[in-house]
Formats: sequence, structure tokens, C-alpha cells
Amino acid sequence: MVNEFKAKDIVYCPLIGSDIYELEQSTCEEKVLIPVDAEDGEFMSFDKYGQYFDGGAVCLYKATKENHALLNKIFPSMGFKRPHLILSGSELAKHILSSESVGFFAYVSDISDESAKEMMNIQFVKDYRSDTKQFECDRCEKTYSYAVPIVGAHDHIEVRKMGVYCEAN
Repeated sequence: MVNEFKAKDIVYCPLIGSDIYELEQSTCEEKVLIPVDAEDGEFMSFDKYGQYFDGGAVCLYKATKENHALLNKIFPSMGFKRPHLILSGSELAKHILSSESVGFFAYVSDISDESAKEMMNIQFVKDYRSDTKQFECDRCEKTYSYAVPIVGAHDHIEVRKMGVYCEAN
């Protein structure tokens, strides 16, 4: 299977360094860009298959745990950054509550994440109790098994300081 890359993909590029990069769209429809020097407006351009030039070697790799491990074996001296977690639904809610001291609005349910979104029961979630495996809400006595954080209308929400990329509802 051949990977096709597009704007907003999160990738490794050993040609540039060990960081994780977010691809940008080129004015050329078939190309994606990695900003190399944002102040000078310098970019490196790749085709949609991750090649630096047509017919060349693939230089882009999706930022996954598997690719992180492989690239660190191939290039042991580079020390690639760990990829961000990709969380959604109740797993995202648990992570936010364990990392932050603030609550958030979420769809809640005792059935499933999908059910929480369908039922549209919105509560302010303030805590997750790992002993009971329940989310506690602010203005009601009831606890819930599932909580899906409500995010904006964006394709994804980036919580970079926590190293998490959140998928939209």
C-alpha cells in the first residue's frame, strides 16, 4: 500500500531532522510542504507520495509509534521525537482530566461514546474516578461511564502542550 500525503498530515522527515512536522498545502495541487525556516519563508516541497523529487526515494513517514521505532533503528543517532497520542471520546476525556485541573463540557452516557453523542445529554465534567470508572459532573449527582468532550467545528483540536491530537466529534 502506497501512502498518500496531504496538508495537515503529521510526519517524520529524516532528510530535514528528527522533529515531527505538519504538512502544508502547496499552490501546486499535487505537492505538500514542510516549513524549514518559517521566518525566511523557506519550505521543502514533496509530491503526494512523499518523494522529494519525482522518482526519488520516499522521504516522508507518518508520525506513528511503529514508524518512530523503525526510524530510530534505521537512524539511531537522530533520536526522533515520539509521536503524539491520538485520542477521542472517553479516552480523550480521561486524558484531559488527568493532565489538567479544569473540567469541560461533554456529551455523557452510561451506554457508549456513540450513544452519548446521539442522546445529546450535555454536562460539565469535572473529574474521572478510576476506582468506580465513572465521570463526575458538576451540577448533578449522577455519574456517567462515558464522556465525549465537545470540541469546535474544526477537523481536529490540537492540545500540543499535552502531546495529544484530538479527533473532532
